Amino acid sequence: MFGPEVARDEQVIPDLAIFLNPIPNIHAIRECALEHVPTIGIIDSNVDPRVVMYPIPANDESTRTAELIAGLLSIAGREGVAIYQEEQTKAALAASKRERARSREPFA
Repeated sequence: MFGPEVARDEQVIPDLAIFLNPIPNIHAIRECALEHVPTIGIIDSNVDPRVVMYPIPANDESTRTAELIAGLLSIAGREGVAIYQEEQTKAALAASKRERARSREPFA
Protein backbone atom coordinates (compact mmCIF):
# COMPACT_ATOMS: atom_id res chain seq x y z
CA MET A 1 0.00 0.00 0.00
CA PHE A 2 2.73 2.46 0.96
CA GLY A 3 6.08 2.46 -0.72
CA PRO A 4 9.12 4.71 -0.52
CA GLU A 5 7.69 7.06 -3.15
CA VAL A 6 4.54 7.64 -1.08
CA ALA A 7 6.61 8.35 2.02
CA ARG A 8 8.66 10.88 0.04
CA ASP A 9 5.77 12.56 -1.77
CA GLU A 10 2.92 12.58 0.71
CA GLN A 11 2.50 13.36 4.37
CA VAL A 12 0.36 10.69 6.04
CA ILE A 13 -1.22 11.77 9.34
CA PRO A 14 -2.41 8.93 11.59
CA ASP A 15 -5.85 8.86 13.20
CA LEU A 16 -4.39 7.86 16.58
CA ALA A 17 -0.98 7.33 18.19
CA ILE A 18 -0.38 4.92 21.08
CA PHE A 19 2.71 5.26 23.26
CA LEU A 20 3.64 2.43 25.60
CA ASN A 21 6.37 4.56 27.19
CA PRO A 22 5.80 8.31 26.68
CA ILE A 23 9.07 9.61 28.22
CA PRO A 24 11.43 8.55 25.40
CA ASN A 25 8.77 9.46 22.82
CA ILE A 26 8.11 13.02 23.95
CA HIS A 27 9.13 14.46 20.57
CA ALA A 28 6.64 12.20 18.78
CA ILE A 29 3.94 13.24 21.27
CA ARG A 30 4.75 16.89 20.56
CA GLU A 31 4.43 16.28 16.80
CA CYS A 32 1.08 14.58 17.36
CA ALA A 33 -0.11 17.58 19.37
CA LEU A 34 0.92 19.94 16.56
CA GLU A 35 -1.03 17.88 14.01
CA HIS A 36 -4.01 17.39 16.40
CA VAL A 37 -3.57 13.62 16.45
CA PRO A 38 -5.12 12.00 19.55
CA THR A 39 -2.62 10.16 21.75
CA ILE A 40 -2.99 7.29 24.20
CA GLY A 41 -0.19 6.49 26.62
CA ILE A 42 0.65 4.26 29.54
CA ILE A 43 1.34 6.72 32.33
CA ASP A 44 3.47 5.64 35.27
CA SER A 45 3.91 7.63 38.48
CA ASN A 46 6.98 9.39 37.02
CA VAL A 47 5.09 10.85 34.02
CA ASP A 48 2.80 13.87 33.87
CA PRO A 49 -0.58 12.53 32.66
CA ARG A 50 -1.19 15.74 30.68
CA VAL A 51 1.43 14.81 28.06
CA VAL A 52 -1.04 12.48 26.30
CA MET A 53 -4.68 13.04 25.46
CA TYR A 54 -5.90 9.74 26.93
CA PRO A 55 -3.67 8.53 29.79
CA ILE A 56 -3.85 4.92 31.00
CA PRO A 57 -2.43 4.65 34.54
CA ALA A 58 -0.24 1.56 34.65
CA ASN A 59 3.35 0.39 35.09
CA ASP A 60 5.04 1.30 31.81
CA GLU A 61 8.09 -0.84 32.61
CA SER A 62 6.16 -4.12 32.82
CA THR A 63 6.15 -6.20 29.65
CA ARG A 64 2.94 -7.95 30.70
CA THR A 65 1.17 -4.62 31.20
CA ALA A 66 2.26 -3.39 27.77
CA GLU A 67 1.12 -6.65 26.14
CA LEU A 68 -2.26 -6.54 27.89
CA ILE A 69 -2.98 -2.90 27.05
CA ALA A 70 -1.75 -3.21 23.46
CA GLY A 71 -3.88 -6.32 23.00
CA LEU A 72 -7.00 -4.64 24.37
CA LEU A 73 -6.47 -1.55 22.23
CA SER A 74 -5.92 -3.78 19.19
CA ILE A 75 -9.20 -5.60 19.79
CA ALA A 76 -11.02 -2.32 20.35
CA GLY A 77 -9.58 -0.91 17.13
CA ARG A 78 -10.66 -3.95 15.11
CA GLU A 79 -14.15 -3.80 16.61
CA GLY A 80 -14.34 -0.07 15.82
CA VAL A 81 -13.36 -0.65 12.21
CA ALA A 82 -15.94 -3.44 11.89
CA ILE A 83 -18.68 -1.22 13.35
CA TYR A 84 -17.69 1.63 11.04
CA GLN A 85 -17.78 -0.62 7.98
CA GLU A 86 -21.16 -2.02 9.03
CA GLU A 87 -22.58 1.51 9.44
CA GLN A 88 -21.19 2.53 6.05
CA THR A 89 -22.80 -0.52 4.43
CA LYS A 90 -26.15 0.25 6.07
CA ALA A 91 -25.94 3.90 4.98
CA ALA A 92 -25.15 2.87 1.40
CA LEU A 93 -28.10 0.44 1.34
CA ALA A 94 -30.44 3.09 2.74
CA ALA A 95 -29.25 5.61 0.16
CA SER A 96 -29.76 3.16 -2.70
CA LYS A 97 -33.28 2.34 -1.42
CA ARG A 98 -34.13 6.05 -1.28
CA GLU A 99 -32.76 6.53 -4.79
CA ARG A 100 -34.80 3.61 -6.13
CA ALA A 101 -37.93 4.93 -4.41
CA ARG A 102 -37.38 8.38 -5.96
CA SER A 103 -36.88 6.92 -9.42
CA ARG A 104 -40.18 5.05 -9.17
CA GLU A 105 -42.20 8.12 -8.18
CA PRO A 106 -44.19 9.68 -11.03
CA PHE A 107 -43.30 13.24 -11.92
CA ALA A 108 -45.84 15.81 -10.82
